Amino acid sequence: MTNGQYYQQSARRSRGNRRIHQGPPLAPTPRANETAPAVELRTKTIRNDVNLKKGSLKLLPVEGKPNECVLEFTFDAATQCFVSVFVNVAEVPTNRCSLHPAENLRGERTCCAKGLRQKYVLPEQCAINVKKTLEDASNHDPESNQDYHHVVIRLETVQDKEEEGHTIQDQPPGSPFPKWVQSQTTYASLEMQDEGHYDLRIKKQKIWVEGTSYELQEIYGIEPVMGEAVLGDDDTGRECVICLSEPRDTTVLPCRHMCMCNKCARMLREKSNNCPICRKPVESLLEIKVGQRSTATEGSSGSMAGAVATS
Repeated sequence: MTNGQYYQQSARRSRGNRRIHQGPPLAPTPRANETAPAVELRTKTIRNDVNLKKGSLKLLPVEGKPNECVLEFTFDAATQCFVSVFVNVAEVPTNRCSLHPAENLRGERTCCAKGLRQKYVLPEQCAINVKKTLEDASNHDPESNQDYHHVVIRLETVQDKEEEGHTIQDQPPGSPFPKWVQSQTTYASLEMQDEGHYDLRIKKQKIWVEGTSYELQEIYGIEPVMGEAVLGDDDTGRECVICLSEPRDTTVLPCRHMCMCNKCARMLREKSNNCPICRKPVESLLEIKVGQRSTATEGSSGSMAGAVATS
């Protein structure tokens, strides 16, 4: 786990207008003045070999070309990877997260070596024309029920090293993911800032691992806990907000505040059943075990994360 995030399975099934629940049985609806029982979520560890750091993404103007910009970001790669940038595309989740329309999938892949805190800058010959991008986006059919994105960034690598003969170059950019590809996709929109300048706002991030798509979610308050695994024994800011002694290891859902130890979190469910940070009702609890230094170091490049499979 890294950057205070976990991954939520984005696949959903439906029949008509009715949702079909997948996973453990749903908890019964509590009666008035009755506390809902804690929901135990199924979790597993996912190794993500590529990770774009959200706070690093920005637009840089191209000198002498007022409407054109290049993007820049920092990323980690536990193995060799490839970077692709697309403009004004929509995702087709039912077709293994492929992108369309085809005429907007002409971006070239850039090969990047293994390494932490690498910087990527879009080449000027591939600069984004902000004015044209916004004009083209305004022409999309609003009734198409497709979520178009101004900018989509994909980091891809080969997941299964035993898959001999497969390379990322075998797959056209934006094509449906095969199972042997692992990727992280970042979706961003252009937004006007002060003095008419534009910047990129990240809307969401998803990963593709072993043929399944997961959406990344932030966990608030996990940063000090992650720091303990990497930096050592300093406990400042890592204590449970209830007992002020045990390390916090449990996240409240759906608000995603990691603020309690598991014992206090379970006791809270029997009393107020509200998050101690934001006071929103607690629907379920997610216990997160952070590894020791060796695991955390690996996770910094590999983006180790818990995955919650939901309906």
